[in-house]
Amino acid sequence: MATTVKTAIEIEGGYDAATVFEKIRKLDDYPRFMPDVRRVRILEQDDRTGASEWDIEIEGCPLHWIESDRFDGLANSFSFDSVDGDFDRFSGRWQVFECARGLRVEFEVEYLVGIPVIEDIIGPILKVKMERNTMKMLEHLKAEVEGSREAVPGSAGSKQDSAAARMAA
Repeated sequence: MATTVKTAIEIEGGYDAATVFEKIRKLDDYPRFMPDVRRVRILEQDDRTGASEWDIEIEGCPLHWIESDRFDGLANSFSFDSVDGDFDRFSGRWQVFECARGLRVEFEVEYLVGIPVIEDIIGPILKVKMERNTMKMLEHLKAEVEGSREAVPGSAGSKQDSAAARMAA
């Protein structure tokens, strides 16, 4: 039976969804802030599609796969499916969209190791690690976006609004 992990974070303010989405597309940056990701190698990538090779290690157990990546810049969505490697199934999606307080970034992955003994042993550990890793990714993304102040000019949360709020206080 496949396992599903869903995580999300909100980034408050008037940040541009397309700018945040572009940060998510930088797959080779993931090892910097996801401790279990050892390496991501971009095999090919254009505006709409790509392929990437992943090496992670969970509790001393190395996992490797190659995935097909699909990018939809209009919907600020990135979906992926493994095409080769240690998982019988590994697919998911990143999505950035506007919400009441700014932006919401969601990540969902569904995976199946496919070897019952390994699934029983590392399955629960893998789920916890996957949740932790994706939350670290989301927290890093939020900190990077908020630190860069890439707000849409004149929108709530932009530099001008923040300065005006400080002066009014």
